[in-house]
Amino acid sequence: MKNNIIMNLVLLPLAAMLSACTAEIAEKQQTPVGEDVVTANGSGVKTMLDGTKVLWSSGDEMSVLSSTGNGEFILAEGAGTAKGTFKGTLPGSGPYYALYPYDASSVIEGSALKFPVARKQTYAYNSFGPGSNPVYGKLGEDHSTDLKNLFGSLCLAFTGNFSVSRIVLKDLAGAVLWGTASLTLDDKAGGDVQTLTLSGGSDTVELECGNGVDVESTDTPTYFYISLPAGSLSQGFTVTLYDGDAEIGTLTSAKPHTIARNTISMMPPVLFRKDLGIAETANSYMVNGAGSYKFKAVKGNSDEALAGAASAATVWETVNTKTAPSVGSIVKNVSYEGGYVLFDATGTAGNALIAVKDASGDILWSWHIW
Repeated sequence: MKNNIIMNLVLLPLAAMLSACTAEIAEKQQTPVGEDVVTANGSGVKTMLDGTKVLWSSGDEMSVLSSTGNGEFILAEGAGTAKGTFKGTLPGSGPYYALYPYDASSVIEGSALKFPVARKQTYAYNSFGPGSNPVYGKLGEDHSTDLKNLFGSLCLAFTGNFSVSRIVLKDLAGAVLWGTASLTLDDKAGGDVQTLTLSGGSDTVELECGNGVDVESTDTPTYFYISLPAGSLSQGFTVTLYDGDAEIGTLTSAKPHTIARNTISMMPPVLFRKDLGIAETANSYMVNGAGSYKFKAVKGNSDEALAGAASAATVWETVNTKTAPSVGSIVKNVSYEGGYVLFDATGTAGNALIAVKDASGDILWSWHIW
């Protein structure tokens, strides 16, 4: 039997609450089981955030499951809105359960709905990525249902001047963040006390950013959304950023940031500084453009800390001409903090010497910045 599923997906103002959605199935016509399921161009699922709303995208797919099968339903109408019409073939007899996104391996086993959760998610501008936000609902006798978000999300906000191709997030409590999800099909499913477990995965997920996302402002943050199971990040997390294959920095928050179902946890903006010495410490560093940078205040090519370090300052700057540049024209905002030298590069061609000093103002060590 070929059917339409009409789904309403709505988000409350994000304090940040993802709200439930509703769905209806209207029978279209009688057809033999297994005959032509409506298809659409594209693959995968692309439900997206738009401010405080969740919208359907062209090509979205969802499962309608029973104890005897998994029917693929594809968005036929409503792309770009919060209400979509999905078409497909119901599997066997009810009760039926709707699960978004669609995956052929999703199945009902006894009293549990089991479905895969991927380790890698895909970046989307100001949104969680394609297929990373699972929703669920049980169809009633009138073929209607309230869809519920099963996960929550973490929103990272960065400022600065750098490019990121991948973000790796690790749960410091060791919670499993991906793998095979098992949702108990009872009256608590889709609620804040639902029984949902993950197995076969690990405590680390990745956000893939394609050819790279450019963070280009020290004032306006760029946002990165990662969908996570409820209860994760109870002891904080670590995020490691990459530009291509090169690791450019790691940030850690050891505070509890416990993820709640149906909620986006918004982190305050962080000025990200590219760590010039992350691969190897040195006496000189090359900077390829404007941005915010840092390096460990150690003695050259070593890990030996500078005893008595109290401050950092620019010693001199040059543009390699007879004309002396103005102060701060090559590097500026130089400081010493937590064992690191911090500075901003203006992007002006030239070089500078930065030094770390003790409390008396005596230079302990210096580094050449190109």
